[in-house]
Amino acid sequence: AHPTVTININRPDGSKIEKEYSDKEGTVINASREKGDVRVGDNYLRYNGKTYELFVRIDDVIFKSTMTPRLPMWRPKTGHWYFGDKQEYFFAWFVAVPAADLASTLRTGKEVREMKGAGYHDHNWGNTGMQEIFNHWYWSRAVFGEYTVIACDLVSVKKFGYTRLPVFMIARNGAIIDDDESSVKIERKDTVRHPVTKKFVDNRLVFTKKTPRGAEYRIELIRKRDIEVVDLIAT
Repeated sequence: AHPTVTININRPDGSKIEKEYSDKEGTVINASREKGDVRVGDNYLRYNGKTYELFVRIDDVIFKSTMTPRLPMWRPKTGHWYFGDKQEYFFAWFVAVPAADLASTLRTGKEVREMKGAGYHDHNWGNTGMQEIFNHWYWSRAVFGEYTVIACDLVSVKKFGYTRLPVFMIARNGAIIDDDESSVKIERKDTVRHPVTKKFVDNRLVFTKKTPRGAEYRIELIRKRDIEVVDLIAT
């Protein structure tokens, strides 16, 4: 393995910048065992107990960002999904930062931009490739007003029964108020065949969640265009 950093910049006008840096193959990753502190070449990510500091410098691109979490770390139950007769395969997912305030500086060549916005960080791992256990999935997050939402619909491969594995978390004003996916209903609408991947894609997904107290949350996702299309299996 060789520790690698990538940065992808999607501009409002549709243009893109993609950069990558890798240490030599076989390099042991430079990371602390006591706290969040990882370095790859001149690039680093550090956590000081309150904020995350990210620095990336690759060629003529320099990106600095300070991320201040607005919500506690979160995962759905144990954060693990098991597959197989003996549950020998697993996929795990953890959301270190469900929502954060970002203050960033981006330098591309001679152009410098000061930016503020919303940030997010998660991590997934497992003991087998995702394409071996999932047929397809929809994953989303959104921050609007005082709310933060994570809504996902994971579908296993035929071997594991095309099992639907929903994820749902809703937070308000810095506190998670509901993350029980057991009563979530998901409707898929306006299904089309994607012109690039040739696979079907649902242009609308509606997540409906009813609580024991009679409240109802309804999240509707509407796909208008693609920012990026990537064949994950090929890459």
